[in-house]
This record gives sequence, C-alpha cells and structure tokens, in this order.
Amino acid sequence: MLPRLEPDYQLILLDLPGFGAADPAAFDPHRHGTPAGHAEDVPALCEELQLERAMMVGHSIGGTISLMASLLRPGTFDKLCLICSSARYLDEPPHYRGGPQRHAAAARGNPDP
Repeated sequence: MLPRLEPDYQLILLDLPGFGAADPAAFDPHRHGTPAGHAEDVPALCEELQLERAMMVGHSIGGTISLMASLLRPGTFDKLCLICSSARYLDEPPHYRGGPQRHAAAARGNPDP
C-alpha cells in the first residue's frame, strides 16, 4: 500500500510502543497496557511534528487507537482510515476472550487459552 501513497502523501510511519520495531525501552506497561495510553501518544507526536488536519490510517488495534486519538485532539485528523479494526481488544473472562490472551494462545498453536 505504501508505494501507492508515497507519490501523493507525506508518510509518517509509527510503530507504537510494544509493537513492531518500536524501541522496547519506550514501552510502559502501565501507560501502554490499554489502547488509551497509546491514544494519548499519537496526538502528542502530531503536535511535536506540527501536523494539523492529517489523515490517519490505522490497522487492527491501530484503528481503534486512531479513533480514540482523534477524540482526544479534535482537528488533528481530517480523515481516518480504519482497516480491520475492532471496538474490543481486552479480555473480559470468562465470557469474552478475543484480546491479547487469545492471540498469544493462537500464536502458540492453542486456539483456546
């Protein structure tokens, strides 16, 4: 997708703390243990980069974080593109297991944690 966007947009690629190639030292388990902590980081970065009316593309949990960030700092984002996002990422045992425990178990080959 990036090659199609590069000619027309300035791209800023962000790996949130705890994801991808982000510096492991940036991860604070208390702050980043829920999407809300990440959502606070995104507008702060936009302010640092002096971005206004940007388009934010978020995949999976990144889409949920994008939506939350847009509510925290209205005007920062002009458009949101949410790809395969869900409104629910945290487990609420015993009835709902769709969050991190289920994904970690699936990665280990056990579909039911």
